[in-house]
Amino acid sequence: MAREIDAWQARLAEEAKATGVDALMDALPISEFFRVELGLFFLTRFLPGQPASVLRKVLDGYLSAGAGRATQLRNLRRRMGPTARSGQWRIRLNEYCQVPEHLRLFELDSLTARRVVPGSVFRARGSAVLPEREQVYQDALDDAVAYQSKVMRSPAPAGSQVWFTRKDQSVATLRVPDWIEDGGEPAALHVREQRTRRPFPPVTGEGLYGDRCIS
Repeated sequence: MAREIDAWQARLAEEAKATGVDALMDALPISEFFRVELGLFFLTRFLPGQPASVLRKVLDGYLSAGAGRATQLRNLRRRMGPTARSGQWRIRLNEYCQVPEHLRLFELDSLTARRVVPGSVFRARGSAVLPEREQVYQDALDDAVAYQSKVMRSPAPAGSQVWFTRKDQSVATLRVPDWIEDGGEPAALHVREQRTRRPFPPVTGEGLYGDRCIS
């Protein structure tokens, strides 16, 4: 089952469209705008004064964001998705800086800087637009990323004609043989809010290498 990584920003996106704010964010897609701000919210709250480039290192576990941040880091990693990748992150940050200042919650620490470079630091600046953003970002860090439930299709009946798209985008058709028995409706998978991992069994050198084990 896939994770529902975009639901957290749905309310913000709807309000931005309803108020016409989204039209002013043409420097980057509105969904990317909120993902960038989510990453900057984390950095300015828990790693103030650090360059924006450290985010990837923190998400990968090479740098610590402080004790007790494992859950928030996991939620941040999932909800930011490809936006947090090293190359994408800098591109998106530069696009973010092109959005009008009054719409942004964050700005470059150096007011004379024109582009984001490896040592660039962001700081909070505040904005009266979409004032609930900070609470939404905090909830996105704290709340677990739910699994996404997808509508399952019923199996094609015997004798029917079906089609599918090949990798080269060409369309192929086939006919389900009449002799195939109806398999019935597929069992629905229920979304679980959490999972329990079994402890890893103890491993000994003998178990790994058998007769080759050297004592």
